[in-house]
Amino acid sequence: MRSLLVIALSVCVMAMGADPDPLEIKAFPLTMEKVNKFGNASRALIQTGQDRAIADEVAKYDPDSKTITATVLAMQKHQAAIAAIEAAGLTPREYAVLGLALMTSVLMVTMKRQGSIKAIPPSVSAENAAFVEQNYDAIQKLMQGLQAPLK
Repeated sequence: MRSLLVIALSVCVMAMGADPDPLEIKAFPLTMEKVNKFGNASRALIQTGQDRAIADEVAKYDPDSKTITATVLAMQKHQAAIAAIEAAGLTPREYAVLGLALMTSVLMVTMKRQGSIKAIPPSVSAENAAFVEQNYDAIQKLMQGLQAPLK
């Protein structure tokens, strides 16, 4: 999960300078079906070590050229990762955008719940934030399950 978080945060930072990426992330609608697919793909990546391989590949990119597309291209260098993602019912791009939309929404909802922020920023989909709020416990359980292999 740490590797997945590194990928997600890297793409979030990369996307800040690339106009289409934040818009694509914000526009991606979250559902429990998609979240479960993300969980299944992530578990498979962790179990095969492909999460670390992808994170290492993404880390090689020049920060100015890191985009969702660059991340997908990095994934495509690891066929086992592609197979794991596709077996879960996602394309590599869907996996990347879904992960970013999910992690960004979870982070903002968590910060709001803790009182660190008063409102969800406009860069995060209000619909996705509401979805995360409604399914917070189930999503937290899934995320904790992804961290378990690291302990």
